[in-house]
Amino acid sequence: YKNYAKHPLATSMAEEIFQTGILPSDTDFSIFVKYGNLIGLDIAQFIKGYFYHTKYDRFANIPRESIQNTGENLLSLVRALSNATELDNTAAYATGHAVFFDFLGVYFINYTESTGVILNYSVAGAALVLIFVSIWRTASISCVSTGYVFSWFILILVLQIVAFVLGLLIPIAIAYVFDKYGLSLTYFSTPALMIGLYICPSLLGLSLPSYIYLKLQRSNKVPFAQRLQLVLHGHAVVLAILGIGLTVYGLRSTYVVTWTLIFYVIPLAINLLTTLHDRGFSWTGVLKIFQVIPFLYNSYLIYTFLVTLIPMMGRFG
Repeated sequence: YKNYAKHPLATSMAEEIFQTGILPSDTDFSIFVKYGNLIGLDIAQFIKGYFYHTKYDRFANIPRESIQNTGENLLSLVRALSNATELDNTAAYATGHAVFFDFLGVYFINYTESTGVILNYSVAGAALVLIFVSIWRTASISCVSTGYVFSWFILILVLQIVAFVLGLLIPIAIAYVFDKYGLSLTYFSTPALMIGLYICPSLLGLSLPSYIYLKLQRSNKVPFAQRLQLVLHGHAVVLAILGIGLTVYGLRSTYVVTWTLIFYVIPLAINLLTTLHDRGFSWTGVLKIFQVIPFLYNSYLIYTFLVTLIPMMGRFG
């Protein structure tokens, strides 16, 4: 698929979600997997899922561009499979589960699950080490002890954990209130409502603890630019801990956390090596540039899941 699909669209996160069986959705391919013990590619159209298995479920609902892209993918894949020597002995080429995902439908990335485990631990470890070095450098340029900066960082880390919990619980609490008063799926016909109902409250929960800390913390010993950087370090440590925990649990979807963290570790390393880390807000430029890629991918992934999952919510019950 990586070598021959001209328009790749796949993620191991979706595979893991569907394999749990919690979603009210199935395809013809599932029959071959469950009862025939066969392997293959499950290719489906997920746009306009509201029409799925209704009297309005028609071929005309699928955009022509999507049909064209699917056809080009299938033609290339069939040609490749028909000439694949691996089919003569598939057991010899079996490598187990894989971590895979596409970047904006342009490039496809995949590696083995064992490689993913090593990558997850390595990135998390690198993040923790570089953050410790950053704390030491912050103490050095601020002319205070490392223990002083580290004590403030522990407080920041606790606040970031609180922020993470608030970012999850506030939308859940809002959903609970809507369910209690019979207003479930209020957003179903107008998905844009989710921005105000769930996304903005979640962002508020994520940012409020850090905002309060930066407003109330008046110590002049550590410059504001460095305190702001410590807040971002706290968020990175939360991601590192989350990545380690999900890896231990065995989820291949951890790649989302790992690749987000990679694009924090790289600019941090650059800033430390070039001493931009020590010059006021100079470090923000490199960080902003590197954050473009994870922002684009995570937005793309979230949008894909919303387009896919929201129509499915109407099939429960």
